[in-house]
Amino acid sequence: MHVTEGIKPYFKLAAALGVGAMILDTWLSGRFGWSISLDMAAIFGLISIASGLLLVIAAYFWRTGHQAVGKILAAAWLPIFAFNVMSNMGVATSNRMSDVQKASVQQAKHDGAQDSVKEAATNLKLWQTQLQKLKTDNAWVASVTADSLRSQLAEKQAAADREARRGGCGRICESIKAEVVSLQARIGAVEQRDDLSKRIEATQRLVDNNRAKLASTDAGISAAMNQSTFFGKMMSASLYASPSMEDIQAANEGMGVFTALVLAIASLVLTYVGAYPALLDAVRDYKWRRDEPVSALAPRRTEDDKPASTHLVPAPTMGFVPPAPHRPDYTVRGTTIADLRALAGRA
Repeated sequence: MHVTEGIKPYFKLAAALGVGAMILDTWLSGRFGWSISLDMAAIFGLISIASGLLLVIAAYFWRTGHQAVGKILAAAWLPIFAFNVMSNMGVATSNRMSDVQKASVQQAKHDGAQDSVKEAATNLKLWQTQLQKLKTDNAWVASVTADSLRSQLAEKQAAADREARRGGCGRICESIKAEVVSLQARIGAVEQRDDLSKRIEATQRLVDNNRAKLASTDAGISAAMNQSTFFGKMMSASLYASPSMEDIQAANEGMGVFTALVLAIASLVLTYVGAYPALLDAVRDYKWRRDEPVSALAPRRTEDDKPASTHLVPAPTMGFVPPAPHRPDYTVRGTTIADLRALAGRA
């Protein structure tokens, strides 16, 4: 395989992305180790670096003829890669779960504030409805006060007492008592109006305060929570029903595991792809330097026969290309020793 000049920038970009993915991978594992101790952070970080590089080194030894070393390094890479993925899972899943839990608590606070507003608004509407009905049934209630009616009530009661002392409670006394009862009913209606007005005023202040509190309360919107909720709906096979917290938790942990695995694989694959042209050069040099058995009749190779670097193969042009010089080939192809002996006997 030859690496042309046109494709070289893509391999360089893959190498740069591989370094970036390896740094992020190391940072993620180091954070998980840091939650245990500083020593574990360093150990986990080194394991992440080894996870991204060791397979490239194993491929180098394998391709340059050291298959035993390559197999040993590849076998050592497997548990290192698995450990790196698991350490990444520790951070990815814990971070997502922490974000989801914080969002759940904040959403509960927001829902509580919203419920307080709804409850106060419901009470406010109830008091307003009662006051409006009271005014509709008693049009006069809006134009009098309880104190004025109480003074009238006192006068009527005094008049009733005077009539009773004069000669018993006759027709006039009964009429006055009926007016007393009417005044008492009016006073009750006015007091109810005043009570409802006070309740409306207090409830209105409560609604305003709750709305202000709701406006300043974070709604607990979380990208991880929304993503986990969506995958929870997919797990429950219903995009309309709200998923259970168990489904959300399972989806969240699954995404954490998937994130850790993708990051570790990206670090490995991009690093390998970036190193692939160098591996080709290593294979070319190895094949050139090793001693290969050749026919005694074949001409020996010289430095001029050495292939160019895989990084410097030019793209084909449309101009004139001179023919390659003829090199005689004295090897006998497709002929066995028995055939040669038969030809010699005929001669």
